[in-house]
Amino acid sequence: MSRVKGTLTRVNTSTIVGRFGLDGQVLTFEASISPSMPPFRSNDVTLTYADVEELTSHCAYTGRVGTEKLSLQLANGPTMTGHLNEPGLPAAHSVTGNGSWLAT
Repeated sequence: MSRVKGTLTRVNTSTIVGRFGLDGQVLTFEASISPSMPPFRSNDVTLTYADVEELTSHCAYTGRVGTEKLSLQLANGPTMTGHLNEPGLPAAHSVTGNGSWLAT
């Protein structure tokens, strides 16, 4: 399994964006998030994947955004885990959504 560090931000009530540097490119995962939740950000997210081809498609995910940590499992295999920046969230949420990868 390969790992790369990055960030994940809730950019509005229904969208998250993850950004990860890989081989001189920035991989961006933009996805819906349900339910709507308060703003959060993590500057310490680890993306774990088996093959870079997993980071090129549209996929669903499930996960949990807690008071201090987050964990997302993409349907095609990769995971994103990390700690939320302070102040975190007041309550934990089970989340779902759909997103797409873009390399720039």
